[in-house]
Amino acid sequence: MITSTYNNLMTGYMAPATSTNNIHKQSELKTIYKSIKNLSKSSPLYKLDLSEDNQRFALNLKDTAISYAKELEAYDFSQEGSVNFFEQATAQSEDPEAVFANLTSSEFQSLPESINIQINSLASPQINSGEFVSALYNGGRSGGTYKIGLKIEDSTYNMTFEVKPSESNESILNNFANFINRQNLDIKSRVVRSENGNYISLETTSLSTGSPDEDTKIFSFSDLGSPPGEPGLVFMFGLDNTTQMPTNAHFVLNGEERSTLSNEFILNGNLEISLQKPTDKEVAINYIADGESILPYIEEFVNGYNRMLDISRSYPSTQGLDKKLANELKNSLYNKRNEMESVGLSFDENDKLVLDSSIALQAIQDGDMEKLFASPDSFTKSLQTKLNSIIINPMNYVDKTVVTYPNIAKPDIRASQPYITSMYSGMLFNSYC
Repeated sequence: MITSTYNNLMTGYMAPATSTNNIHKQSELKTIYKSIKNLSKSSPLYKLDLSEDNQRFALNLKDTAISYAKELEAYDFSQEGSVNFFEQATAQSEDPEAVFANLTSSEFQSLPESINIQINSLASPQINSGEFVSALYNGGRSGGTYKIGLKIEDSTYNMTFEVKPSESNESILNNFANFINRQNLDIKSRVVRSENGNYISLETTSLSTGSPDEDTKIFSFSDLGSPPGEPGLVFMFGLDNTTQMPTNAHFVLNGEERSTLSNEFILNGNLEISLQKPTDKEVAINYIADGESILPYIEEFVNGYNRMLDISRSYPSTQGLDKKLANELKNSLYNKRNEMESVGLSFDENDKLVLDSSIALQAIQDGDMEKLFASPDSFTKSLQTKLNSIIINPMNYVDKTVVTYPNIAKPDIRASQPYITSMYSGMLFNSYC
């Protein structure tokens, strides 16, 4: 009975999920201890109103500060094992209408430092264009089963196709085009009509391009059988008449002539290049910061700051402590306001941080955003210091009455018993520190 009651009561004091990540080294714990000790030595003795609202505010403030401080660790690239998210890059083509480039990963160190490409010719598919025949002519055919052979590269298909008695050329070719397309092969067929609309032919195009020697067809049709007295469909409509042989793409990459079967290829495993049209000069491909991937980190920084501001203003202080916290947060960043504004970060009329995404994206690509966040005197460090002081003493922002001030001229017993005056020691028990 006692055990079940105890466990039921303890569920209300479980540590928040964020605390599982707050693992400290021994040196860090000593620093926290010294901070609390120094705070207790120099702090007046207060009379506090430990109402539910006050306790809830202090806990929320501390919890939010811990979460935000944890988030800010991602911006400290000096830590061992940290990942500089500003190193995320993307490829940018000097002329995307001629050459499109895309990095599949940020690990592009194996790629050449600079890439210049000049396109001499694009890879092209094979095209078979049949004979133009009268659309309405039926030839008095008796109809029946036609057998057709289709070879696509190394694969061979034997197909049967039914023709109705006296069926028109237009009906036969439309049905045959649909028949081919339903097979989901590496070719597509369509009926082409003459300018006057009276004549039609079947055009078949390979979906792939190029060939190893540029003298080999990708696909071919052949007649395998037809009704007695009737010519085969391949012969009748000229289905194996190749009007365009497949060709490879030819280009010069960093001064070296190259050839590929396709207009799309991957360089060194992580740079996708798509050739769009021939060029009469080199097109440069550069690596720039990936603004779309980096911007969410900046937005997270802004959102975290504004959450702290919202928490501070949620407390109806009669001593102006809500404004005190808001001012301290702003002052921790204010000396960098000019640099912040240049990269799209500014304060609105309510002292909240706002982000101009267009300016921020340009600053990311120019490297100015990284300079602000990754510099040795980064403004995130001063904000981190302020958050640490909030974590140590959230009761500093709760209304209270001073009872006595410490006598700094005499040794204080609290120097050896620093937790006696810590009215929020329950937070320690609740795994917050």
